[in-house]
This record gives sequence, structure tokens and C-alpha cells, in this order.
Amino acid sequence: MFSAPATSSLISVRRLDPTSMLICTRNQAIELKDDAHGSSTALNKCVFCDVRKELGFAVVYENDELIVFKDRNPAAKEHLLVITRRHVESIKSLNASDIPLLLRMRNAGSEALRALGISDDHQRY
Repeated sequence: MFSAPATSSLISVRRLDPTSMLICTRNQAIELKDDAHGSSTALNKCVFCDVRKELGFAVVYENDELIVFKDRNPAAKEHLLVITRRHVESIKSLNASDIPLLLRMRNAGSEALRALGISDDHQRY
């Protein structure tokens, strides 16, 4: 039997405008322990790489590039997360060429909120 204790940290960075917030996580450090044999294997696992409907995520929009889904621990009536299908190691790995991607992410989140009945003046990013 395997057990998988995990830890992660959250980084919050303000971008685009004073009301925009871009949130990313560091990879989770996961140690898999084989209880029967006493061995263990350390893995780095991104908390967002496995997001999909089949695993129980409440996906409200997706395309070939992005996934928009409901937060499992919402801080608002409608709290959505927008992620890329492409793994992004960290916010530090982004550069100026990623600005259009960030804008598409913001637009996808805004459109998804509108589809849920949240007007533009009640949205925060």
C-alpha cells in the first residue's frame, strides 16, 4: 500500500492592473512510501497537471489551451481558477512572450463568470 503525504506553498503576485491577481503554486513534493517494503520514492507533482472532469473537477470551460474550473474551497459565491494545459514550472519561467496567454486566461475567466451570471463590475481577477 502506498501513502502520499504532500506539502505545497502558494505564491500570490499582482499583475496587469491593481485589481488583478495571478496565483500560482510550486510543485508539490510528494514522497510515495511502500509500506510493505519500507522503500520510498520522491516525486515532484504539479497540483494542476491532473485537472480534468474525469477526476471530479467542476470544469466550466475548456479548450485546447486553457481549463476554467470551480475552486474546491471557494472564497466567493463563484470562485473560478484558470489554468493552462501546458505545464508552467513557476511564475518566474514566464516572459514577455507569455503576456498574450495571460490575457487569454483573464478573458476566459471573465467569460466563464459572465456565463454564470456574474457581471463585469462584480468580477475580481
